[in-house]
Amino acid sequence: MRAMLALAGCFTIFAGFAAAGPVGSACLQSGRGANPPLCACIQNAANMTLSGPDQKLAARLFTNPEKAEEIRVSDSARNRAFWERYQGFASAAGTLCGG
Repeated sequence: MRAMLALAGCFTIFAGFAAAGPVGSACLQSGRGANPPLCACIQNAANMTLSGPDQKLAARLFTNPEKAEEIRVSDSARNRAFWERYQGFASAAGTLCGG
């Protein structure tokens, strides 16, 4: 946990310089009042916890909340595994980004 908090400080410093990935871009385009430093922090959390394909799917969840519910309640082993990884990302983003 301390390592994650230390990384949070580094991410805050570099948030303005972070290249937008799929999650950060979706965050910016979500229309939920997110700001660039927050979306950069969320992207950094995604980089730490999700693979490239998982990031693309997570980005879709920003714009399509119904898809998130579909995945969450799915009986598919693949969807259940993704949802566990997604919850890890959400927890990391909450810790790192103060949300």
